[in-house]
Amino acid sequence: MQIVAKIKEVGSGALQRPKREELLAAVRRRELDAILVWRLDRWGRSLSDLVITLKELAELGIAIAAWIRK
Repeated sequence: MQIVAKIKEVGSGALQRPKREELLAAVRRRELDAILVWRLDRWGRSLSDLVITLKELAELGIAIAAWIRK
């Protein structure tokens, strides 16, 4: 596996999340095979947003993993 991008988007409560949208656009263009997120709860802004996005990623065959620290 090759890392093609590292994206850090900071802005708690932000309505617009341009980096996340760029990442999803790359996924839809089939430029990525997997996404690793630091914390899954930060990927979605709400539970419904998280579920919808995870469903879309699954339908596109994109693996998503959350980094787990011990």
